[in-house]
Amino acid sequence: MILLGGPASAGGMDSSLPILSLSAAALAGAAVTFPKLQARWALSRAKHRSLTGHSKMSRRVARLIPFYEFDINDFFRSDGAPPAVATQRQDGFFRLAGIYQQRFAKAGR
Repeated sequence: MILLGGPASAGGMDSSLPILSLSAAALAGAAVTFPKLQARWALSRAKHRSLTGHSKMSRRVARLIPFYEFDINDFFRSDGAPPAVATQRQDGFFRLAGIYQQRFAKAGR
């Protein structure tokens, strides 16, 4: 008796076994992975909209922003103000710092 290649033939059954095995493995993997993904998604949704909750993303953004450093003299003249204006700004800043130091002395401890 000669069997022709059809779904009931021995050759047809062998080719569907690997597909079924891979499908079962994929389904099992999805069943294990889905709760983890769902928990991670819930955690991401619960975080604040800013970048503070996502440290890797905030580091990437920080790399794009140029770094500026001023000494105390350049800081108060960063917009090209004359020296007299810079002195007024510096005096006002340190006056305000003194007021805050007295007013909020307990917060600094």
